[in-house]
Amino acid sequence: MAKFIAIPAPSTVAATIGEVLIAAEGIITTDTLTDSTTAIYYGNKTVTLTYNETFLFNTSVRDAINAALTANPGGEKVKVQLPAGVTISGVTIA
Repeated sequence: MAKFIAIPAPSTVAATIGEVLIAAEGIITTDTLTDSTTAIYYGNKTVTLTYNETFLFNTSVRDAINAALTANPGGEKVKVQLPAGVTISGVTIA
């Protein structure tokens, strides 16, 4: 059965309804790009998350994604527990 990580996002982001689902199997790595963006490298695509908080290049969002990927026991869908005060404001796939 496929396993997914669920990233909470407002319904105004990319027509999501509360969360963005990403298949965990396809994720190669994650990286903090700027103070308010984190990338998830997925095959030949990049999912870039933009959020409202700036952390002076803090890696807490990346770390939250990695924690969801390695959660044990995981389950079919594991929710990413974003740091307090962080709200996803944009999701792009390129």
